[in-house]
Amino acid sequence: MLKKNWKYFIPLLLVFVGIVYLQISAPKPINWSKTFLQKDKIPFGSKALYDVLVKSAFKDRITTNKKNIYQANEEDLFKEGGTSLFFLNDEFRFDELETKLLLKHVTKGNKIFLGFHSLKGLLEDTLNIGTNVEFGYFIPNGKEPAFELYYHKNLKDQKKYIYPSGITPNYFTSFDTSITKVIASDKNDNPVFICTKLGKGEIYLLSTPEVLTNYSIANKPSKEFAYTCLSYLTTSKLIWDEHYKTHLTKVDSELQFIFKNDSLYSAYLITVLGTLLFMVFNLRRKQRAIPIVAPPSNSSIEFVEVIGNVYFNAKNHKIIAEEKINSFLETIRVKFQVNTSLFDDVLFTRVSKLSGIHLDEIKELFNFIDQIQFSKSITEQTLIDLNTRLEKFHEQNIR
Repeated sequence: MLKKNWKYFIPLLLVFVGIVYLQISAPKPINWSKTFLQKDKIPFGSKALYDVLVKSAFKDRITTNKKNIYQANEEDLFKEGGTSLFFLNDEFRFDELETKLLLKHVTKGNKIFLGFHSLKGLLEDTLNIGTNVEFGYFIPNGKEPAFELYYHKNLKDQKKYIYPSGITPNYFTSFDTSITKVIASDKNDNPVFICTKLGKGEIYLLSTPEVLTNYSIANKPSKEFAYTCLSYLTTSKLIWDEHYKTHLTKVDSELQFIFKNDSLYSAYLITVLGTLLFMVFNLRRKQRAIPIVAPPSNSSIEFVEVIGNVYFNAKNHKIIAEEKINSFLETIRVKFQVNTSLFDDVLFTRVSKLSGIHLDEIKELFNFIDQIQFSKSITEQTLIDLNTRLEKFHEQNIR
């Protein structure tokens, strides 16, 4: 078949190889997803900020936490004082217990930094926080106006930062003015970075988390504002959260994992191509089907049944009884490690303790065996009684 149609397979093979080459050599498109993940080098990942913390501001003082607040609290990651918790994501929705643990952590003199677009749950109600929540889609090289941010060190001293298009223009619409101060705002004087005082600690809230991502930090003049935000975290230790991330809740399939890795994707294509070629060159059988040979049957059971019938039909019940007794005593010697040459109290007591059977029943069984051994012949009923007692022993034996 292959010899007759080989000229049709060659063009298909060349087309397939061409497609594979184009897929491998094509430039990888930029991922504009807002993941805020520590490991991501994409524009809206956080690798640049994390590297800055590790290498300078919090060198040897930063810890990555990939567990929820309950587990982190149980492992004593939240110290009595001197610890900052850093959260960065598009949305946070803490439950009641998580909120209580966070507030308790702050009141002890620690700090929390929350960069988000939207805050939901009890923490939002407790801090009386409201945002305009203007979610937008980022368009590379779009004509959207640049985002302007003003940092207020005091009323007379404020600095302006300009960001390229792509920053979601979120701002705070409400907060408790009695315990909160505005640190930075947008060009319309809407607050985007605020600080709330609780007990001995502080909570810093940022409504534009994109300003802390690679897109705004890597080789950009606006990175100074990111460093300014971090300068407020003056504690001796910083815990970077990698648990409460929206993009971590998405479970990728095995194929998605392979397609995202260039090396694995190339290996996958080579495997598929090799499998197709193997199927083409093995369309014809190389040999006849091998017949199935039945395995030899086990005739041991049939042999035992024949020998047993011979003894039973000969009415020589004593021989059968002796065989069963010898087998029983051998089992006793192996399982209980006792000497069965003498039926005494030592033997009875050991077998009773190890088998879990009452001592009187053990004595009765061995006495019955002793009677059979000293008898010249036994009846069929005696043989049946012996078999019944031995089966009862094996059923009650706990070893």
